[in-house]
Amino acid sequence: MGRAWVRQRGVASLLLRRVLDRLRESGVHIVWAYILDGNGRARRLYQRFGFQSAKERQPIPGHPAGNEEKMRLQLF
Repeated sequence: MGRAWVRQRGVASLLLRRVLDRLRESGVHIVWAYILDGNGRARRLYQRFGFQSAKERQPIPGHPAGNEEKMRLQLF
C-alpha cells in the first residue's frame, strides 16, 4: 500500500484528531506544529483542525525544504 492509499482514507485526520483529543484530556492548552515549506497537504490538514501561523519561521540546515513554519492551536 502506498501513500496515496493512506491519503484517500483520511488516516492523517483520524490520527491528528486522536492526538489532539488526548492532549486536551491531559490538560494541554496550546499545541505547536512545524510544517516544512512546500508541504501544502500538511498545512491544509493542520488548518482544518484550527492551527494558525505563529508568524515564525526557522531554517533547517541541509534539508531540501529549507525552512519550516511554526503553527499554533489553542485547545479549550
